[in-house]
Amino acid sequence: MDPASPRPIIRAYKAGGEKKETPSIFPVRAEKKEVSETANAEVASTPPEEVSPDAGLPTPTSSPTRDYSQHDLDETWKKFIESKQAMGLSDSLRMIFKRPLLKKENNAVEIELSTDIEKKFLKVEETALVQFLRKELGNPYVTLLITMKEAEMRQRLYTDKEKFNYLAEKQPLLLKLKEKLFLDTDF
Repeated sequence: MDPASPRPIIRAYKAGGEKKETPSIFPVRAEKKEVSETANAEVASTPPEEVSPDAGLPTPTSSPTRDYSQHDLDETWKKFIESKQAMGLSDSLRMIFKRPLLKKENNAVEIELSTDIEKKFLKVEETALVQFLRKELGNPYVTLLITMKEAEMRQRLYTDKEKFNYLAEKQPLLLKLKEKLFLDTDF
């Protein structure tokens, strides 16, 4: 701090309403306090219709948004995959990139995955993907929804009877063949 500069003054009020000015030994805190007081005063004096609740987010007037179709989304998805393939892809990402992106409501784009491992791999690429989609589709509000589909629980076939019954459901002629040849699956 420059010795020639005056020390900041902290203003305090007594119970009677009169001001008391005391020099501060902590100039940085006093300066911050004065800055925050002036900022609060400016916000309080601004009419409510001028204060945007979504401060920092793009507004429709600041960046033009474009509506996009499922076809546009598919083409953009292909471009993203091609750009990633040029850099080299792991087998896991190749499997994920074979899945389609689906357009949903409110600028949401959905991809359906089947395992948590796929989800972890996609999370690494999620930021780049969303930024790419927003840029290429011309819509800064695009978001990515990752959904997990339930995998079918298949019953394991262990015994000969279970195997035969499974095949007989697919091919009913096996039951007739079993009867004609007098076969027994219970041994």
